[in-house]
Amino acid sequence: MVSEYCQTNIFLPYLFSLGKINCQKHWISRKTPTFVPNFKTTSMSKFRLSYFAAILGIAAFSVLAFNNMATSDPDGPPTNRCGLYGTQQTCTACHSASGVNNATATIAIGGNPTGYTPGQVYPITITATGGLSYGFEMACVSNADNTSAGNLANSTGTETANGTVSGNSIRFIRQSTPNNAGTWTFDWTAPATDIGPVTFYAAILAANTINGTGNDNGDKTRTATLTLAPAITCIPLTVNVSGSATFCAGGSTTLTANGGTNYAWSNGGSTAATTVTTAGTYTVTATDANACTGTATTVVSVTALPTPNIVASTGTNCAGGTRTYNVSNPGPSGTQYNWTVTGGTITAGQGTANVTVQWGAGGTGNIAVAQTNP
Repeated sequence: MVSEYCQTNIFLPYLFSLGKINCQKHWISRKTPTFVPNFKTTSMSKFRLSYFAAILGIAAFSVLAFNNMATSDPDGPPTNRCGLYGTQQTCTACHSASGVNNATATIAIGGNPTGYTPGQVYPITITATGGLSYGFEMACVSNADNTSAGNLANSTGTETANGTVSGNSIRFIRQSTPNNAGTWTFDWTAPATDIGPVTFYAAILAANTINGTGNDNGDKTRTATLTLAPAITCIPLTVNVSGSATFCAGGSTTLTANGGTNYAWSNGGSTAATTVTTAGTYTVTATDANACTGTATTVVSVTALPTPNIVASTGTNCAGGTRTYNVSNPGPSGTQYNWTVTGGTITAGQGTANVTVQWGAGGTGNIAVAQTNP
């Protein structure tokens, strides 16, 4: 607050009696008392009259000099004028307002942090508009116990002061002189440890005059608050990916991540599961509710389709004959084989790379195999 104050009128005594000098009080237009002597001069009263006139002149000058004048307080407002806790006083405790309140007040923290890091120094800027000259006061308190949080440091045009509010020790920062620009920047050092959320309370005065002259009628006041929680120290998330890392050409595989609440895959997927149709390296970033992250990577390969070649070995293809057939280029261990025969019957080896077939009485017969690699 620009902190103007009005000096109370000083009235001389109602009635003076100096020897034979009788003075009666009369009122003038500015309500400044004047005294009109009604006397008879004597040798003794001349000295008293001169003394009285000198005292009266000094008193009249004092009254006129301070009567109905507002004087700027260079030391800033009293403590506890920032609307602390949302219940305490603001600049309106000393300043009256009239008309539309077009004043604004903002609190800004350099870098716009989403939380404070214990012990870190942050620049704070208070901005006020809507007046010709400005003042402010601000405090920062812990939401847990309403005591001062961190430390406020003086800068050009500001000063700090300590006060007690509702039994709590509070450090305030305020203007040291009226400011015609309406901005102040100073440092706030966050608490040395995590004390939970803190709240900044600020009140600005947009005065209707410059340099604190005139009266305070028409001054405007606005308040602003800003709450800042401790910054969260993240431990990287543990992210796991499940799903087959190989698949056959022409097919696909599904990779599924866990360990977070939101996911972003390198192939553009945005859910926990993503479908992969080509070989490559796939990375997923998981994020939890505290914005902590973790990553996982999976390498996917594609297996070419098998092309089994059937060859006949022992036996005969004659009607009623028995013959053994095998796959000349078998797959790796675990490969499955499914044989089909028309015109004959598989007597041994189904599911393996070698089968024995008993052919029928005559006609055309066919043998085929479907190979599935692991």
